[in-house]
Amino acid sequence: MRRAKYTISVKILNAVFLIQYGPRILQIYLSLKELEGLDKIPIRIRASFNFFLYILAGHVFGAFWYFFSTQRLTSCWRKACFHQVGCVQGSFNCDHRFGNLSVLHDFCSIDSTNTSTFDFGIFREARQSGILESTDFPKKLIYSAWWGLRNLRFAHTLYYSIYIFINCYNK
Repeated sequence: MRRAKYTISVKILNAVFLIQYGPRILQIYLSLKELEGLDKIPIRIRASFNFFLYILAGHVFGAFWYFFSTQRLTSCWRKACFHQVGCVQGSFNCDHRFGNLSVLHDFCSIDSTNTSTFDFGIFREARQSGILESTDFPKKLIYSAWWGLRNLRFAHTLYYSIYIFINCYNK
């Protein structure tokens, strides 16, 4: 019963997180449309405004990347748990400690280039950088925003995967 409540709570929290970015994306779009109609604004002000919108879009893109990175890591843990005898899916709850962490480490390893165990796709960099394990919030915020800004321009260099959602995110 407790595990079901936890799963429902996580799903609701994930939905709230994703929904709260909807108005931000809409505001970026509306601001761009409004800016296009104003020809009398000096070029420096328009350039500054466009730069601000670019920074904001990078932040949103990076936030989605970080969010889906954590989801991908959790998927890996669940897959590792499925292959482990005696593992319960609720083991990833904060108040329950999973006994055999070496199984998770081995199955969700980022050291090997073998993607047959688990393919992180474009989220591999999040695992390699250590921001998913870090407790330093400013580091997470800045790294995610930097990743978002970098990949707004160079999205064609992202890694593709057999995981369908990663490929949709790359488009």
